This record gives sequence, C-alpha cells and structure tokens, in this order.
Amino acid sequence: MALFWRIWAVVTLVGLTVVALFTALATLQFAGINASLASERLEVLARRTASPFEQAVRIGLPLDSVRNAEGLIERAQQSDDSILAIHVFRRDGAIAFSTAPTPPGKIPDAVSAARRAAQDRAWFVESGTTILSGVEVLGQDGRSAGGVLIEYPAESTATRVWAMVAELGLGAAAALVGTGLVAAALLRLGLAREIAQFRSVDEAVDDFERAAWRSAAGRPPSAPDDPTDLQARLERAEARYRAAGQAIRAAHEAQP
Repeated sequence: MALFWRIWAVVTLVGLTVVALFTALATLQFAGINASLASERLEVLARRTASPFEQAVRIGLPLDSVRNAEGLIERAQQSDDSILAIHVFRRDGAIAFSTAPTPPGKIPDAVSAARRAAQDRAWFVESGTTILSGVEVLGQDGRSAGGVLIEYPAESTATRVWAMVAELGLGAAAALVGTGLVAAALLRLGLAREIAQFRSVDEAVDDFERAAWRSAAGRPPSAPDDPTDLQARLERAEARYRAAGQAIRAAHEAQP
C-alpha cells in the first residue's frame, strides 16, 4: 500500500498545483475586469455630473456661475452610497464646489499627473486606499476649463475581489477533494494486481524475518502452511550465507 499512497500523493499534489494556478489566474483576471468596470461606471457618472457645468462654460459663463451646483453634485453622490466625495475644480486645480464636509483647497497631485498623461478627457488613478476618477470640462476653444473629480474607496472593489477569491477557493477545495477521491478509486482499481504482489512480498519478508529471529534465539522456525517461492529462496539464501560464514570461520581457525 505504500506504493499506492505515494502515487496518490503525487496525483493530489499535481491537482493542487493546477487548481492553485487556475484560482490565481482567475482572480487576477477578475480583478482586472472589476477595476475596468468600476472605472467605466465612475466615468459615466462623472460625465453626467460634468454636463451642466460644460454647457455653462461653452456659452461663455464661468464654471463657478452654474446655478444649484452644490445640489447637482449632491444628487450625483446619492446615486452610490460608496462615493466618498465629488469635487468640481477650476482649470488650475482649485476646488470650486465639493460634497466633502471639509474640501481640500485643490485636487491631489496624483490627479494633476493623471490629467496631463490622459489622452482622453477622462482619467482614472488609484491613490493609496482611494480611487480617483473624473473628466475634464471643455470650454468653447476645446481646452479644459476645469473638471469633475470623484473619490471612491478602493476597498469597495477589493471586497468584491476577496469575495470572488473565497468562492473560487471553495470551489477549488471541492474539486480537489473530488479529484482526490476519484484518483484514489481509479488507482486502487488500476493497481490492484501490483498491490497484491507487493503485499505478498511484504508478507514473505516478514515471515522470513520472524523465522530468522526464532533461529537466532535457538528456537526452531515455524514453517508456514503454504510457503511462497520468494520465502523459499530467502531461506535458501540465508542457509548459504550461514554456511559461507561457517566455512570462513573454519578456515581462519585452521590457519597456524
């Protein structure tokens, strides 16, 4: 049975490796898709929030002149309870309107860098534990007159990823247990003949060892009812070994 357990352990280890790789790759893929969906959802919300500000700017009004600006961004924030804050900022990055109780004076440096690197009017960046997403408000000349910034907690997306890891882990564990049981059954059936042969060899060796110990203790060996060929060969080998040892000892004693 030692051979069976060794083969089963190898099969199980291979299955565990495959399942672990599959879980890791699926988790990475899901994390990327989840981040992409979060980015797109926040971009849509930012564009919708920026629309009234952009309409005012395109007719020549300053961004600060939008009526009920605070109410507009408050209503946008109520669309998702996870949103931390929504800011409307001017071209130089100074905050004009915000839903935060104590808004910062200007947008973070990470947002400024993302705005410069963006090839589109929308941008998305992760800064520590916060996701920063927004769009530019374009003026009559097509240049940026400011923008809308949405702060979103990164842990919200991380929670979804960990939930998926838990689901994949549970499924992987169930698959691994099932694979182990099926592998054990197939190996037991496939190696039944070999296992029986190894068991008979082990029994013959055990019988031979017991007979050798009994002989060394001065007791007559108890011959088995149905000795196997292997046991007979072992007994003949032991007899030849003992005879050779006696011959060597006699030769040493005969020397002057």
